Amino acid sequence: MKSKKIILITSIAACLFSVMAYAIINSNKSKVKKTEKPYYKELDFQKEYAAVFQQLLSSKEQKLQAKINLYESKNTEHPKEVADLLIIRNEKKFYGQISHQVIISNGKIIVLIDTLTKLLVVEKYNNQNEKLINSTIKLLPEVRNAETDTTADLGIKGKAWETGSFNMMTINNELKPEIKSFELKYNKQYHSIISITTEWWKNNDLNNHNNMNSDYWITKTNFIPFDKADIDFDKEIEKILKIKGKNNIELSQAFAQYKLHNLLKG
Repeated sequence: MKSKKIILITSIAACLFSVMAYAIINSNKSKVKKTEKPYYKELDFQKEYAAVFQQLLSSKEQKLQAKINLYESKNTEHPKEVADLLIIRNEKKFYGQISHQVIISNGKIIVLIDTLTKLLVVEKYNNQNEKLINSTIKLLPEVRNAETDTTADLGIKGKAWETGSFNMMTINNELKPEIKSFELKYNKQYHSIISITTEWWKNNDLNNHNNMNSDYWITKTNFIPFDKADIDFDKEIEKILKIKGKNNIELSQAFAQYKLHNLLKG
């Protein structure tokens, strides 16, 4: 259930802090203020990209929480949309929520909910579902196996550099020309993502993208310390539905008005 909104907001996916800051210091000798150049060290982009990607998807347990703001390029002071991102994963068990979209899996079945359109889909957990979950939690432009694929194979180019307290990376993907720019800030030691800023064109006419007046969206995702209680994945599903007989589903009262797509019978 890959709604356009999930793809646009999670493609994910947040906030860029300027790394070209200038510090004014006093000279002990001359007492004259001077400008100190910010610390900058270029890094191997492919190695850094692989390290960030591996850190994001290699762990069997994940807990991510973020604030997402969507802006128009001509109005960057006031967000057009604001959403919360919550991801909890324990191997095949998963809970993910962004805005009105929810995905829950207990490792046996997967439940997809859209609280805006009142739609509910239930199906068996399988490899295809796992790809859906991975695409939901991926925050880099492409899903790939960092051990076998190279960034060049996927049309991905970029630049990575070290600042005084964190690292920065810009990513360009030739296979996704609709994305204007993708930039992330991440931890130097653990390669965990701190924030992401994605700019993507409003107009699908790629010929107009060189026009300085072309409008684009800006998605800023800021990751925050995780403060949610642990989730019992089975109990979360039991709040929504019960499976009776041979793959028959009975919705709880809270979801009785939802349109159900029962794919367990398929």
